[in-house]
Amino acid sequence: MSSITRRVATVTATAAALGAGLLAAMPGAALAEKGSLADTASSVTLQPGQEFCIADWASTGASVSGFASPLPARFRVYQAGVLRVDATVNSFSRQLVGGGYILLCAKGKLGATGPTNASMSIVTW
Repeated sequence: MSSITRRVATVTATAAALGAGLLAAMPGAALAEKGSLADTASSVTLQPGQEFCIADWASTGASVSGFASPLPARFRVYQAGVLRVDATVNSFSRQLVGGGYILLCAKGKLGATGPTNASMSIVTW
């Protein structure tokens, strides 16, 4: 096994462990993951308190966005294990500089009178 292959395998294993660790810290969260460098998107109906996450790997940066309707959702974005966004809103969009494992989560607002529809997107480069 070449040193490049070992390095890629180590980075991949580290990213997977990081994602699993972040998800483990969020009990009840569901995860939809895509392991290639491309777009990752998902739409889901969230009940109050229910959380759903998508993830992808970024080489040099990413654009993340979320939209919730009719009620706001709590959106959280982690990049390489660091919380970058934590907001309860109807919509947001951020550009992230730098690589790493990107985890984007939406959570139905606690105390809400009903479900909300959430759409999330990660575009990596």
